Amino acid sequence: MEGLEVYWAHYNKNVRQRLPEHLQLVSKGCKSAVSEYIAFRGINAEQFQKLAVLCGKYHDLGKYTDFFQDYMIRGKNSPDKDHAHISALFVYNMLSSTGDSRPDLNIIISFLCYLAVRLHHSNLQVHGLNMKPRDMNKTLQNKQKNLLQNAEKILKEFPEQCSRKEFEDFLSLGNTVLQNICDIPHYLKSARLKNAQWFFFLILLFSLLIDQDKLDSAQIAIKFRNQISPDRIPEYLVKKNKGKHLELDERRENARKEVIEVLSKMTDQEILVHRIYTLTAPTGIGKTLASLQAAAYLSQRLKGLGLKKLPKIITAIPFVNIIEQNLDDYREICGEDVCLLAHYHLGQVEEHIDQNCPLEKVLLETESWEADVIMTTYVQLLQSLLSNRNRNLKKINKLAGSIVIMDEIQALPDKYMPLIGAIIRRLAAHYGTRFILMTATQPKIMQFADQLKDDIDMLQPSIELLPNNEAYFTNLRRTQFISLIEDRAISEDEFIKKFQAKYTGKEAALIVVNTIKRSLNIYKKLWEQYPRRVLYLSTNIIPIARKKVIKRAKQYLKFKIPFILVSTQTIEAGVDLDFDLAFRDLAPLPSLIQTAGRVNRNNSKGCHLPVYITEIENDCGLVYGTDQKNRVKAILANKKVIGEEEYRALVDDYYFKILKQGLPDESKQIWEKGIVELDFEYINKFELIKKSHEIVDVFVEYDDIATELADLYIDLRKQLRHADKEGYFVVKARLQNTMAAMQQYFLSIRVKRIIRNKPPIFGDRSYGEITSDFYWIPRGQVNDYYDLLTGFKDEGAAYLY
Repeated sequence: MEGLEVYWAHYNKNVRQRLPEHLQLVSKGCKSAVSEYIAFRGINAEQFQKLAVLCGKYHDLGKYTDFFQDYMIRGKNSPDKDHAHISALFVYNMLSSTGDSRPDLNIIISFLCYLAVRLHHSNLQVHGLNMKPRDMNKTLQNKQKNLLQNAEKILKEFPEQCSRKEFEDFLSLGNTVLQNICDIPHYLKSARLKNAQWFFFLILLFSLLIDQDKLDSAQIAIKFRNQISPDRIPEYLVKKNKGKHLELDERRENARKEVIEVLSKMTDQEILVHRIYTLTAPTGIGKTLASLQAAAYLSQRLKGLGLKKLPKIITAIPFVNIIEQNLDDYREICGEDVCLLAHYHLGQVEEHIDQNCPLEKVLLETESWEADVIMTTYVQLLQSLLSNRNRNLKKINKLAGSIVIMDEIQALPDKYMPLIGAIIRRLAAHYGTRFILMTATQPKIMQFADQLKDDIDMLQPSIELLPNNEAYFTNLRRTQFISLIEDRAISEDEFIKKFQAKYTGKEAALIVVNTIKRSLNIYKKLWEQYPRRVLYLSTNIIPIARKKVIKRAKQYLKFKIPFILVSTQTIEAGVDLDFDLAFRDLAPLPSLIQTAGRVNRNNSKGCHLPVYITEIENDCGLVYGTDQKNRVKAILANKKVIGEEEYRALVDDYYFKILKQGLPDESKQIWEKGIVELDFEYINKFELIKKSHEIVDVFVEYDDIATELADLYIDLRKQLRHADKEGYFVVKARLQNTMAAMQQYFLSIRVKRIIRNKPPIFGDRSYGEITSDFYWIPRGQVNDYYDLLTGFKDEGAAYLY
């Protein structure tokens, strides 16, 4: 393309952006996005910022080749159009030439910057690039020659002035240079160089670069950030509770005030250096809004200390139903001036962000966490941190300098407690992230982290925001565990008899069991004896129907109508219901306490309402494992009746016993191999929710809205096949949003269940015009496959929640 005067970064009928402008804007975005709290051994925030700016300035240098410009303007394909690798080589050579007095540090930093630039359109990896000097030379030499031929024109508009000689040197394909790049991954595993900090350095740098690149390419301007005033929370509570009086209200108010008092007594220096906080309090004590006010207060204090970047508040929650329950509170508190975003698989983006913005841009903002306050799930947070996927890592830079509330921290699997505890410490130390770890059953996650013997000396100990929390536990008498466990496990029919012996027919009763099969059997047997007074709740019914069940249960409770709710673990956390008694099949202690949290929740029904513990066959061992079962049985064997005032001591003993068992292999392997040795194959082994190849998804065409969504999904899939390059992303964004809305009608079913009553593949709905990997229950055949009260129909053996 001789005579080319303008170099383009993006070129289509609607968007044309000159390459120098794109490079300048991305580098500027990287500079402004770096938190002043970022710190690594040997690299402070200012030095990290310079590296991020440099990567931003040169990440698309390879787009100056005629090969890329020909592809961009004329659609001419060529194996030499790839631009990222030659750009990465330029960055590597530039950094390597600085002659740093710390050669090991310079080698590592140069290589990690090289990786961030080279892979900015790919998934991140270190050891799987299969690099050989000869192959690299062959891949890059045509691009190098072309850039050198065009050097005079390129240097005229280059974002960073450099001489012709420097330009040539930084494009060097010398054997020593290429061999060094190929050898460094091996060196990073050596005892002398390996360090967990390089994982956090790499994913942060990579995240900054790809996030700013995508935001600028989509022409999304970074919004001015606003804070929640901590005063908004008590103002909102006055408005919300007007005309109500519950016995727990005074304790909730006292607890919230004590949390703020702890923070207000901290000196400015203590606010700066302490980054991990715990908030331990019984269920129903108001932790959700107390933690939000604490985060808002911390943000205000940090602003007063001259913080240039206002912290985001990120609330991570294990269960979607808790997000949906808390979302209205957050919306009221944030108001119109604070941007709130909810990012989870059931959430549609239109309700959270500017309606006038094109959907594809809205989705990009959502996935990039471009908001002041973010509500998300543990899956979104942790599967993004422990991933090599470009799309997942894009949001990770938003953690730097932010305040992260982790609700129901005990919901994390025991096997990952050491790993996640160590990650929290590293994020606090390196990114300046502040954490509020919140639960009624504090699992001592920092003590679990100690098991990994992570060598980190950049952090102060955690602070408990409710230091006299034991008083809140010991002063409560809302419930008591009553063990009905015998020398042998009981049958289903025996369980029914035990329930009937305790249930008078005048109470609101909750039954929680461990498997869907068990819950269905018990529901059906109780329905025969108490018709129209039994409700059913589990993941066997679609999400939109689960909401209806919870709404009906709340109505029954409001008007004091006796009923029975049969459920699986779906009820355990975040479902704000208040029963008179509960039966719980044997489960880990935190699960038992969560069930107790649904009984006498507001302390308005007297003292020590019963939570009966039973053991139905081997369901507990099947779901949670033999070790978990034996551990909780040993605790309950010591005392048949345990009041709520003793729960705290039980929890301490429970987690002490888990700690004594030693470091779980799952945490050890991902930390030592994945994080310390930068091996993303091990990182990708992290599964917060275990994926089973035996699970299939089923779309239930349950109502008119489901039909409309299914029609739209098929139409968009057809459009996607024929969309041009520009239209493809618009259609894909609409498809993604439609799929999010469809999640309200999806079930996840085990293969062995679905074989017995197999619905058609969803693709059949389009008469084969599209393919799909999920099943479909047609509107006219819902009754054949799905019961409106109990969900998916089958006649199989036991299957899990």
